[in-house]
Amino acid sequence: MQTKDDNQSGSDSRLQRIKTQILKYEAVQHTAYTDAGGNRIVGILFNLDREDARGEIEALGLSFDEVRNGRTALTDAQVDELFENSINDALQAVRNEVPAFDDLSPERQAILLDMTLTLGVEGVSRFQARLAEIQSGHIDAGTPLIGYRLTALSASGEYDDSQQSEPAEAPEQPEAPEQPDQSSAALKDLADQAFQDNPNECNNSTAQVATAMGYDELSGKLANDQVAYMDANWKEVTAEEARDLANNGELVVAGLANPAGHGHTAIVVPGDGATKPDGNFYPNVQGGASNPAGKSDGTKTAGDVWSVNDRGDVSYYTPKEK
Repeated sequence: MQTKDDNQSGSDSRLQRIKTQILKYEAVQHTAYTDAGGNRIVGILFNLDREDARGEIEALGLSFDEVRNGRTALTDAQVDELFENSINDALQAVRNEVPAFDDLSPERQAILLDMTLTLGVEGVSRFQARLAEIQSGHIDAGTPLIGYRLTALSASGEYDDSQQSEPAEAPEQPEAPEQPDQSSAALKDLADQAFQDNPNECNNSTAQVATAMGYDELSGKLANDQVAYMDANWKEVTAEEARDLANNGELVVAGLANPAGHGHTAIVVPGDGATKPDGNFYPNVQGGASNPAGKSDGTKTAGDVWSVNDRGDVSYYTPKEK
């Protein structure tokens, strides 16, 4: 005879499988960033623009404004607690929208929950054709989660599934989560947003861009610690290579530690760069700073941001391939 505890255990096990499926395709972001739809996101798909966001963040003992602007990073435990609350809320909401939810496989349930976490239940309800595909089985159980893709298309107005007469062909399953757009324009957009959000903190503006591009290792670190981490774990490139990588939309961080004080880091952004009178080439960089000379909206080069005495010692780092 099956007991109430058995039913609860089975329910918990199924929910854990759904959460595991979501975490296979969604990155953990300890520092807030702006997604393709213009929303501020932190943790695992937690939308800081939702109505109850302030209360959820403050319940963790944190300042909502500090988290939203990227100055405070979440710990792993806080990310987990936020995700637990969010997924339970999403579960209740999606059951109201999709009556047959509990009859779906955990993989299809994960797709629906991912969409709900990303778009909200009202946003999900706009995608009736997509919901029909998921419920009917046209989306294969192994299909990767599609929340971010729908967010981007919905925000741009390019996706109107009411015009679909045939189920969309399921994409091939990748080995890793879908990567953000790595065009040079996308990189500059991320750098612009991070500079706007963190005009006075180089470490936070640098970490915000890196996190948005899938590398959250720099979050919660001061500039000196960021440089030390990159020196030990990332690949150092030349100034010319840094320029070329940035012009291809790839992540490169310029940095110089200061053992006697505060170091400085900045994102290398697309641009021609410049050769200074010292004969060295310097790429364009962007990021916040506590002093006006160190700030750059991307029009300055590393040779302008760092002093004449220091600029030749600046190093350039790019993440090693995952």
